[in-house]
Amino acid sequence: MTDRPLPLAKPLIGDEEERLVLEVLRSGQLSLGPMLERFERDFADWLGVDDAIATSSGTAALHLGVRALGWGPGDEVVLTPFTFVASANCLLYEGVRPVFADIDPATFNLDPGAAAAAVTERTAGLLPVDIFGYPSAMDQFEQLAGRRSLSLLEDSCQALGAIDSQDRKVGSRGNPATFAFYANKQMTTGEGGMLIPENPGMAARIRSERNQGRAVDMAWLDHDRLGFNYRLSDVAAAIGVAQVSRLDSILAERRRVADQYSRLLGGIEGLGLPSPGVEPVRRSWFVFPVLLPAGTDREAVIRSLHESGVPAKAYLPAIHLFPHLRELGYREGQFPVAEENLDPLDGTSVLRRHVRGRGDPGGYRSQIRPEGIISHVSRFREDPDPRFWRLNRSIDFDRHLAPYDIAQSRAHARALNRIDVITDPELAELDRALAEIGVELESGEFEFLPADEDIHMAIERRLAELIGDLAGKLHTGRSRNDQVATDICLAVIVHSRRSRALIEASMGRLLELARTHAAWAMPGYTHLQRAQPVYLGHHLLAYFWMLSRDLDRFEAAQAAAAVMPLGSGALAGVNWEIDRHRVAAELGFDSVTANSLDATSNRDFVLDFLAAASICGTHLSRLGSELVIWSSTEFGFCTIAEPFTSGSSIMPQKQNPDSAELLRAKAPRLVGDLTTVLGVMHALPLTYGKDMQEDKEPFFDAVETIEASLEMTVGILEGIEFDRERLFDASGDEMLAATEVADLLVRRGVPFRQAHGIVGDLVRLCVAEGRSLSDLSRQEISARSDQLDDEYYEVLNRSSWLESKRSEGGTSAESLKHQIMLAAARLESP
Repeated sequence: MTDRPLPLAKPLIGDEEERLVLEVLRSGQLSLGPMLERFERDFADWLGVDDAIATSSGTAALHLGVRALGWGPGDEVVLTPFTFVASANCLLYEGVRPVFADIDPATFNLDPGAAAAAVTERTAGLLPVDIFGYPSAMDQFEQLAGRRSLSLLEDSCQALGAIDSQDRKVGSRGNPATFAFYANKQMTTGEGGMLIPENPGMAARIRSERNQGRAVDMAWLDHDRLGFNYRLSDVAAAIGVAQVSRLDSILAERRRVADQYSRLLGGIEGLGLPSPGVEPVRRSWFVFPVLLPAGTDREAVIRSLHESGVPAKAYLPAIHLFPHLRELGYREGQFPVAEENLDPLDGTSVLRRHVRGRGDPGGYRSQIRPEGIISHVSRFREDPDPRFWRLNRSIDFDRHLAPYDIAQSRAHARALNRIDVITDPELAELDRALAEIGVELESGEFEFLPADEDIHMAIERRLAELIGDLAGKLHTGRSRNDQVATDICLAVIVHSRRSRALIEASMGRLLELARTHAAWAMPGYTHLQRAQPVYLGHHLLAYFWMLSRDLDRFEAAQAAAAVMPLGSGALAGVNWEIDRHRVAAELGFDSVTANSLDATSNRDFVLDFLAAASICGTHLSRLGSELVIWSSTEFGFCTIAEPFTSGSSIMPQKQNPDSAELLRAKAPRLVGDLTTVLGVMHALPLTYGKDMQEDKEPFFDAVETIEASLEMTVGILEGIEFDRERLFDASGDEMLAATEVADLLVRRGVPFRQAHGIVGDLVRLCVAEGRSLSDLSRQEISARSDQLDDEYYEVLNRSSWLESKRSEGGTSAESLKHQIMLAAARLESP
């Protein structure tokens, strides 16, 4: 290795940085002090703009820029898929949908033509990114923005000092622009960023939101808007002041180093080197990107460069294929130019021409007989009897575990690499192939074969087709016993989280309905007989609190599943010192199991999920049952929206509440799933038995059933309408006030049991003679008790029946108001 590596990305820190940092430390004002103001002023002067606002990072600057332009929920913003993920995340923070468009193959920047084609009526703006220090075609983006009334935010975090096609410094055109000062950038403050505002009003908003939402003229604890702690310290600003003072020389030194790279690498046939730009365009050298010819062993090139003292690594994946952006519907193949030059399958790689070192994967396919996989991995030489194979094969239902098995396998490969079982090139090969299989599975292109016993063996078989014998190394240090337990743990975590989100949506709708119908009187029931009047809002919130408990139960199931079994082997542990805690952290587990026997035989977390689903389904069945009754002609309390009802094949007048009936019917199915797994686990000796294969069908049936039921519940509640007049009329039955009359007697000293008998006698009289309680004369009531007088008639006033229930949790208006407040707080902190 050379003694003096080329310092392309080395921060150039000198005496002036040290002097200014020491000056700040001695001043005692380490934040929002004069050094910060000086840094902002010096940077603005260097760039040639009126104002510049320093932030704690380039990402913070981007986020504030998004907010300053007013981009929010319902908006779309067009950007490149070839960028650091912060560009998209800053949009997602604010509920903005990132809309990707393809790149220009000459510059790797967002293609203006592709961006124009991506604009729709929902588009609010454009977010060009100056990739690898090369200026975007801002003149074309400005023309597009002007034609379509869009706003622009330029992400120049990699391009400080670049000169664009109109001979202007990047970020100085008058549009909001951002810069980053991370340690590898053209200049650094360690961490930090800068936002160039469009006008003074925008600058005032950004400065306020940077400092927790406090305007400059407000007292230090007063804040009048949403804000963040995105402040840059004066210590970091001191480094920035020194860096700006010699920024031109820093940029020149980077150009000198880039010239050396170009000269030394220029003679290598097939190597793609970056253009410095055609006058007046001038690249600002952030990194020196190199394109390798197809078929080159990228890892070997990187090792060779390191041995020569040249730091190098793969860089920037195609971010539209990250899992959280795939959820928006993005798939491989949508942006062919970007994906031709990027590796969309590997989150640590960048240029596809760097990556594809193993050639055509189909060349391995003829070396492996798919139907021979079983005999290849066991002592058996005869194929299983078809009668056994039909019952033993689980691929038809455990294929739901595929995404979890891929994620687990990639993490396990990294763990084996850390203990030198798998080399770096082998890890890269395994990871790429597993990612490719993941895409095949997700897209439906994966071909399942008759010999695939389960999802684990199907993936291993396909892995062997792609990379040959190396696939066999992946099973080092694990068994299918701890593998399947880990997969299903991950599935329980994901679907518990999904169920909780759907429950929260139902709770939110119930709370909204309760607020809207807080003052609507209706009869309460016991034994489906009218009992005491309540407010409709109070009745609806009863289901809110049922679902609140379901929320806790699914959270408990999620926590129970967040203990990783991987590393327990078949039953006794493994022979390899794998860092289980690191693998657990990578996969999102909270901890690892303490006992390998328990780990491979445990399915409590599945039972926890099924119990939570069963109880939640039971709650939904009660709601469904009431809606069936309430929507009947006899009751007429509510109408279920047409999309959630059906008609009759012979009776045209019918509107059947099928959705509510299905809610009522799904609960026993969920209870059956729970009972099935309880039966499977009953009396099962340690550790693993094939019986435990029977956990998956009921589990995934329950997942589908409870999630579909919760989704339908939200839909029903969104369109339901209540008939206030029918509810009010039903709540006016004076017999509902019998308990109020009994309470009047108790307040006057009559024991409750005696009072109950007196009022019961009055009710029998009314029923026998077809009268109401208020029809009884003064003499008739006093004949039953001398404690009954004119106040008896006041008690029969309908409003007193409701408002007398003043206890916490009761139906009075004041109690209900407090309950609604509690429900809102519960939703905010689930």
